[in-house]
Amino acid sequence: MVIDGLGDQADGLARSDGQRLAVPGALPGERHLVRFALDGNPTVIATSVARFGEVERAAPPCPHFSTCGGCVSQHLMPADETAWKLGRVRHALARRGLRPPVEWAHQSPLGSRRRIRLGVERRHGAPELGYRARRSNRVVDVDRCPIADPRLVALLAPLRVLLERLDWRPSEVELTEHAGFVDLLWIGSASPTLDDREQLATFADDQDLARLGWQTRSDVVAEPILVRRTPELSWPALSVVPPLGVFVQPTVAGERALQSLVSGALAGAGRVVDLYAGIGTLAAAALDAGAKVVAVERDGDAVAAMAGRHPRLEVLRRDLDRAPLGSAELEQFDAAVLDPPRRGAEAQVGALAGSRIERVVYVSCAPVTFARDAASLVEGGLDLRSVAVVDQFRYAAEIELVGVFVRQ
Repeated sequence: MVIDGLGDQADGLARSDGQRLAVPGALPGERHLVRFALDGNPTVIATSVARFGEVERAAPPCPHFSTCGGCVSQHLMPADETAWKLGRVRHALARRGLRPPVEWAHQSPLGSRRRIRLGVERRHGAPELGYRARRSNRVVDVDRCPIADPRLVALLAPLRVLLERLDWRPSEVELTEHAGFVDLLWIGSASPTLDDREQLATFADDQDLARLGWQTRSDVVAEPILVRRTPELSWPALSVVPPLGVFVQPTVAGERALQSLVSGALAGAGRVVDLYAGIGTLAAAALDAGAKVVAVERDGDAVAAMAGRHPRLEVLRRDLDRAPLGSAELEQFDAAVLDPPRRGAEAQVGALAGSRIERVVYVSCAPVTFARDAASLVEGGLDLRSVAVVDQFRYAAEIELVGVFVRQ
């Protein structure tokens, strides 16, 4: 069969008997002999048995690419990867009747990802540490990662040695680099024993870690085990000490690109509300543009990290999914910036659309939910002037973008 496109996971797409097939690793223009089972789903996953055709493809820089699920597009040439990501953004918008200018703004270099989460699994008596396999919970043991900061990759071998000695069995490990130092967060349902904690503390000293902690699952507050340093994130107009385990942008270069785009879009705004503010990454951009800022965030530790850090920054703790700012509350602001979770901000966007706010800058990592929310803003009288793509997730399916809306 002939591959005629690429899907959201960079799988080659083809049709057979009116049904859509996804062929991992296949490229448009190639012909493949495949093995599959039609099961009634809209898209069926097929395995390539043989490939025919002379389509140029890239040599994957990682030996784990064929099995690891962390990356999906290492086989694409750089220009094809860019076109694939831009095309997905344009397609999501077009399905909502939106066709703004979509431009490529930034791509973070290899070796720059400062936050990685790895699965832990014991197989045949030995611990395995790595990313999950595609469409599976199975851990693929990795000894390198071309997208990750080398300081994080250097910890993989020592972590395996530590896992051999621990009685505790965490399910995941998260490594985050802040200002030259690394935080290590263990995720597991059971609490580490006293002996485990002592071994973890020794490991932190040996590897010169900043902070060490654990949490039962990723959506609860992390418990510090050891704090050796308090790393600080510094931006032109704001600096914060990020709480252990808090979300930070995946790369420093990507973070700066987002801040630059947001700051430029907010030029001249006197009073700005930052919705889903996190630890203030985009509030810093609004402050840099000269605005007075109210940052709204539901996480108490993130709110505490921002409080009192700048005379033009006011911080408000509030769950915007349950209690979005209403139209009357929004009247005091010239502009709004928001960076919601992947599910989007449907309730808050409805209030923004019904307000008289003049500018909205929407940062998103999910084109489909962004397009849904963008359509609501446009229906409310805002014009989607531009969309800029910021690729912090090299070789991954994720896409980040910045949409700028101006009231007509």
